[in-house]
Amino acid sequence: MEDRRSLTSAANGAQSTGPTSPEGKARSARNAEKHGIYSSAVVLHHESAEQFALLQESYYQRFLPAAQPEADLVDQLIAATWRLRRITAVESAAIDHAVDAQRADLDATYKTVAPETRTHFAFEKLHLASGTISTYQRFQAAQIRQYDRALKNLRTLQSERKKETAEMEKNRNELV
Repeated sequence: MEDRRSLTSAANGAQSTGPTSPEGKARSARNAEKHGIYSSAVVLHHESAEQFALLQESYYQRFLPAAQPEADLVDQLIAATWRLRRITAVESAAIDHAVDAQRADLDATYKTVAPETRTHFAFEKLHLASGTISTYQRFQAAQIRQYDRALKNLRTLQSERKKETAEMEKNRNELV
């Protein structure tokens, strides 16, 4: 019985060749994308490519990478910054949604409800119901570590480059 199932499964799998059109392939490439938090794509299809380009430009102007390793580290800084902005926006949206979902119940229970109290109940709901806030905080911490590590490595590379350039200039002046 198991052999027959295996053969049937193998035969069915052999018939599936996946998407063939460019649109289908692009859609299939985004299959693992749920909320975009852990997406390998830095800019998601619903995000602003123009805003990302402005961020890239500002980082490249600030750090002026001189070689590919420096440019790679600048790209890591840009990606971490973009993802930190995303997680902040997603976290805000989740809290806003939870505040709105609880508004009627809180208004019926309490005479007045301060904004901080609404936010507290939203945090509590998000944490207890699904651990959403904890997940966002872990992701945020990981992106901050990524940013800090890339910045430290970039500063080290650029410092070494400046020392090498100064040494070469000194040697050149001594020859003259």
